[in-house]
Amino acid sequence: MLHSNANLGVYGQGFLNLSGPGDMIEAQRLILSLFYSIQVGPGSILRSPLENASDNDMQDTLALLSSVSQIEISHIFICRVEDINIEGIVTGSVVHFHWVRTVVIHSSGEITTSALGCTGGVGRGTVLKNGLAGGGGHGGKGGEAYYDGSFLEVGVSYGDADLPCELGSVMGSLELSLSSLSVYGSLRADGESFGEVIRKKDYNAVSNIGHGSPSGAGGGGGGRVHFHWSNIPAGDLYQPIATVNGSINTSPVCKGGFGRGQGRTGENGTITGKACPKGLYGIFCEECPLGTFKNVSGSDRLLCHKCPANELPSRGIYVNVRGGVTDRPCPYKCISERYHMPHCYTALEELVYTFGGPWFFALILLGLLILLALVLSVARMKYVGADELPPLMPAHRGSQIDHSFPFLEYEDAFKRFVDEVKGLTAYQWWEGSIYTILSIVAYPLAWRKQNNERVGVRGPDSVESEHGVVAADDGRCSAAGVLMLKKGGHAVDAAVATALCVGVVNPMSSGIGGGAFMVVRSSLTSQVQAFDSRETSPLAASQNMYANDMRAKYHGALSMGVPEAISPNVMNYTIYGMPLPSRGPLGLALVGNILDSYGSANAAMGDLRLHCLIEPSKHMFAERMNLGDPHFINITEYVSKMLSVFYARKIQEKIVDNKTFPASYYMYKWSQLKDHGTSHFSVVDADRNAMSMTTTVNFPFGAGVLSHSTGILINNGMGDFSAPTEISPDMLPPAPENFIRPNKKPLSSMAPLIIIKDNQLAGVIGGSDGMKIIPAVAQVFLNHFVSGMEPLAAVQHPRIYHKLIPNVISYENSTCINGDHIKLAEETKMFLGDKGHQLQPMPGGAVVQFVVQTLQEPIESYIFHGKLTAVSDPRKDGKPAAL
Repeated sequence: MLHSNANLGVYGQGFLNLSGPGDMIEAQRLILSLFYSIQVGPGSILRSPLENASDNDMQDTLALLSSVSQIEISHIFICRVEDINIEGIVTGSVVHFHWVRTVVIHSSGEITTSALGCTGGVGRGTVLKNGLAGGGGHGGKGGEAYYDGSFLEVGVSYGDADLPCELGSVMGSLELSLSSLSVYGSLRADGESFGEVIRKKDYNAVSNIGHGSPSGAGGGGGGRVHFHWSNIPAGDLYQPIATVNGSINTSPVCKGGFGRGQGRTGENGTITGKACPKGLYGIFCEECPLGTFKNVSGSDRLLCHKCPANELPSRGIYVNVRGGVTDRPCPYKCISERYHMPHCYTALEELVYTFGGPWFFALILLGLLILLALVLSVARMKYVGADELPPLMPAHRGSQIDHSFPFLEYEDAFKRFVDEVKGLTAYQWWEGSIYTILSIVAYPLAWRKQNNERVGVRGPDSVESEHGVVAADDGRCSAAGVLMLKKGGHAVDAAVATALCVGVVNPMSSGIGGGAFMVVRSSLTSQVQAFDSRETSPLAASQNMYANDMRAKYHGALSMGVPEAISPNVMNYTIYGMPLPSRGPLGLALVGNILDSYGSANAAMGDLRLHCLIEPSKHMFAERMNLGDPHFINITEYVSKMLSVFYARKIQEKIVDNKTFPASYYMYKWSQLKDHGTSHFSVVDADRNAMSMTTTVNFPFGAGVLSHSTGILINNGMGDFSAPTEISPDMLPPAPENFIRPNKKPLSSMAPLIIIKDNQLAGVIGGSDGMKIIPAVAQVFLNHFVSGMEPLAAVQHPRIYHKLIPNVISYENSTCINGDHIKLAEETKMFLGDKGHQLQPMPGGAVVQFVVQTLQEPIESYIFHGKLTAVSDPRKDGKPAAL
């Protein structure tokens, strides 16, 4: 403990560490300087002025502000320090950080300047001889004291954003500003209420965040917190300067004190910050919300003007721009690659509007068709004999020419065709024109109908309904599930029909010879159940069974497994999924909680979101190989860590927004399991019962073996175990927790999920393609539930993937079966490259099937029946179906 009744300066060149309860530094004025880092641990205290300070000690007031430097009036002055971590308490009438890089206030930490104002100076309230006084003001006016039927005058509020070092909490100074701030704990500057500890003998009203009068009872005015940031980089160089997840954004931090009797409460104080440049707003200079722009300096939210709706095409969506949007027109992109900028038209629509729009184009087309008909008519007259033309007038009686059309019976098909052509050319020219026009118009419609009948059930990638939907990776199987719903079936009945269908039409990745994970929610009871049909190892299986032939782990009879809810909260949603051996919910929970630790939605928006998604994913991949079948190993510690918000915050503190790191930084230990295949479908019925199911035979066509008795294709699920003698491409040892034992289940990346908001169904989601499932599902979840994309756009949006080793981002660059081209934007690739990421294209990605229920606010307690939207991923040409 360091204590001084006067001024105290503590200087050093290393670390200042107050490690726990009992550690304290206090003085009437306290200066800490020249440290690399200052750590105020839990229970530790930095205090100035002293708790028992006399009146004279409190007289360094704002009345002296014009003649006293910033440093001299500060009670706690911290200067030339790189990093400050506060888990304990820092308290003083002024807390001033000067030439400090970062300040982090942890969840147990607090900076407070509450009720520590001075007795005189600017802002002092009127004081009567009997001692009654109005409260002093600073950020807010003090409360008026009540006496003999009237209220007393109070001190005026004051505070200059360009003069940060006034009484109150101060972050940064004019010359050497603060570069970043993270608040998970508390930052307060409240006015004193009547009844709190009184240090003034003469009952004077206090200025600033100080005392209310004990006799007259006007509450003290709220204090002032000012953040004076360093030069805020705008545009592509922008970086968030603050992370706030504590009391600063959940309640007023500068509350006015309560008065006595009928004395009035002091006004709340103010939180101010340096004026933000264009595109940024607020105390912490955040990017203006999506769909708004700001073209002037300042911090008011009202300066972020809404982008004009007439400047956004009907198929356009606004996109985030690093540093915010500074001018019109606001940047946007088309919802799909099939549409083209700038109007988001299809190729045909661009042609139509090039010629003046639909009506003018229709007239031009009609004229061309008529011209074509005239050409055909002239050709008919030239090449067809006159005796074959119909008469313009009826034939005279007794004429030798028979103008009737002869009916000839040809056995040869070609001669019959020639006869039909002659029949066509016998019409008048205008009849031929009408026939030609109708033929050309009707042909595409007839062809489309015929093609639909030939191919089977097809439709758009997205459907809507209020009565039930199925989203599978094959349109025929979606239709089979809806057929069960039409017959009154439950979501589970529809899932069974869909699963059997998928096993028939897509045997390379699914079938009853494989395994599955199912998550089912009952709308009546709100109960969610998980059904584990994952393959189990045979009774004769052993840890070293593949020591002599590793190929048998993936092919043939020895690779066959025996075919047979967890609910983390992520970003205010409850996500129900499979318990272990499924790693999907745990992986998504860890990534989501890390993103949540940023305390700002900006971390999940724009190109920065991809960097802030890849980095947590690397940590997640390193953690997940510590998991295994819970019936055989104790993985409680690892599960608790992956679900822990505190652990996620520790990881988030290791993530840097402007760069990535080598793979060793992420503390991996084991080789990654590279599972394959799978097929997923999502079902919701009319009663809002939901079913999320992922099935697999592991490798394409499983073990490559058909059952002799049933003809069923058998899985090679044993390939998902780790083997002690297996050498992986990443040259890392195999994970012992996933070694083979009899009746044990191997780890899986399958992640069928049901998403709940306020106890109502919000979505059903899942994916296929092994290791890519978790990042794909996470990106679709963020696209829709955080970034606000429409369900179809959320699924179609280009994705990125990472396997930790090799330390390379794989980005999608492929053309779907329906012609859609999915490719990561060039500016996004440049953005990630600037962070140090290595990138490589990949021909395809994971396939996600997504069902969303549109929820309203507020949601009533009964079962909500909103609009259902089902999306099948175009990457596999799937089609959803609706009831």
